[in-house]
Amino acid sequence: MTAPCQIHHLGNKKEIRIILSEGRKRQIKRMFLKLNYHVLNLARIAFGCIQLKDLKIGHWRILTKAEIQDLKKLVGLK
Repeated sequence: MTAPCQIHHLGNKKEIRIILSEGRKRQIKRMFLKLNYHVLNLARIAFGCIQLKDLKIGHWRILTKAEIQDLKKLVGLK
């Protein structure tokens, strides 16, 4: 069992946004397989308070001071 997720339709029937606060490996694909849907594309757009924006696969960037502070708050360090 994991925490509940939020599901939002994005304007058409084929595109949705799922917000997980806790997940397991391949959880989204397994959820949709149970409903007889196939996941064609899956993209992480954020990780916690960090928005990934245009970050390409395999690339990285330096976190901003604000992002570091937000992460510290999230884990109870400040």
